[in-house]
Amino acid sequence: MQQIIGRGSTDITKDPDFNGIYDEDLNEDPTYDPSSPEETALFMKYAENIVLKLTFSTTQVQQHEHVFIFETDYWLTNAIRYNQDDLDICTYQRLQQRLYLQKKIIQKHLEKKEYIRRGIGYLKLICFLIPFLLRLKKKMKVPYLNSLLQPFSGK
Repeated sequence: MQQIIGRGSTDITKDPDFNGIYDEDLNEDPTYDPSSPEETALFMKYAENIVLKLTFSTTQVQQHEHVFIFETDYWLTNAIRYNQDDLDICTYQRLQQRLYLQKKIIQKHLEKKEYIRRGIGYLKLICFLIPFLLRLKKKMKVPYLNSLLQPFSGK
């Protein structure tokens, strides 16, 4: 745990904004107990090979003269980085069941912190701007950005 915290990650169970997120039972399967020692040990065995990924997509763009209105959305996906020889189907399904619950918790509580909401807002803007600016570049209509934007501060 200290290695993770030392790399800039934080333990959200100690963050007051995320207080109680694991108290609600999102498990719909009465035969599955994700808190059992066996399931916890299995998850921890493969934890370093599990990836949760946010993917952003522009879902709608409208234009009225020179004004663009856009909507973007994101979804959470997971991957287990193991080949089929090292991970049998039963273990894979148990991990997927646990990851499904983790995804539900993340989707429900991710935007509780203000700086995370702001970061997601920036990512949504970037999701729209990259294809938009590439299209402008293709049409040789790239604006001079220094005249449009104020200098960006990292704060």
